[in-house]
Amino acid sequence: MQLRSRKTYSSASPCGSLAALSPPVLLERKSHTRKNGNSNSQSDLNSENDKIARHCSSVRRDRTRVRPRRNVVARKKCRLSTTEEDLEEATRRRFRVLQSAFGPEDRVDDSSWITGTLIDLVLWKFANLYKAVHFLPTAFYHLHLEAALNATGSPWQRRYQGQRTKRDYVVRDVLGCIVNYNRQKPLIFIVNVDQIHWNLFRLQLNPIPKLQLFEPMGRLASRSGISYRSVPRAVIEWLDVCYPQDKCWLERTESAITNKQQVSGFDCGVACLLYADKCGRGQSIEEINDEIDQQAITSFRKQLQLQLGAQGNDSDG
Repeated sequence: MQLRSRKTYSSASPCGSLAALSPPVLLERKSHTRKNGNSNSQSDLNSENDKIARHCSSVRRDRTRVRPRRNVVARKKCRLSTTEEDLEEATRRRFRVLQSAFGPEDRVDDSSWITGTLIDLVLWKFANLYKAVHFLPTAFYHLHLEAALNATGSPWQRRYQGQRTKRDYVVRDVLGCIVNYNRQKPLIFIVNVDQIHWNLFRLQLNPIPKLQLFEPMGRLASRSGISYRSVPRAVIEWLDVCYPQDKCWLERTESAITNKQQVSGFDCGVACLLYADKCGRGQSIEEINDEIDQQAITSFRKQLQLQLGAQGNDSDG
């Protein structure tokens, strides 16, 4: 019976066969349209997903850009808020180091020589009082300039090895601040000439660049100008490198003290500290020449004794 029904079904009229075949065709069309619709919707969904992904990635990129900036700003704010505290702490730490190096041989009496440690300690006090001036430590000349000159050797070797740059002369003052050679800030430093005599130098860059030599014994009558005997060669080479806009620094050097102000044989260091105080106040050469003599140097020595004695009592307490 089933076979007969299949035969009768197969031998149906053409119209019947079309009618029987038409629903599957429509279903195929519908399924095709559904497939096309699904594909279109899938493509739309994919495009939307791509848009969302691109948007998310852009948001991530924006976030990655913003976060470091916020961190940088926060660091800058923190750095600015702690800069003064850091400077004060560094200053106190440097003062404690100077105090720890201060020994019995650095004491001041009525006829004692002034040591480099004592000079650095007093210059540290001046640097905290006179902010418009750089006070360089006594080791500046011997450890930076003199050592650099000895390392290079002869002038021929220096020319062969090439000229020095500002990077070879990174200098810090007694407070630990780096000297900026692009600024017009005066520099004051004390040099121990031949390990027997203290001289003070003041470098002024404005309005006329000059290197002023403060020699307590005064300028010799037989010497009309300045030579390497009075100003070390290493100082001139340092100035020629770090201040190249003003060449021939030996010609720009002048004797600030024209008359002999130190009569005793042990007050050169005290006189240089008195010069440093006057230079920190911004006094001119003429004012310093008129105000200082042996009596003023002796009076300043007594002031040092009182100040250092009071400081020793405070540190002990």
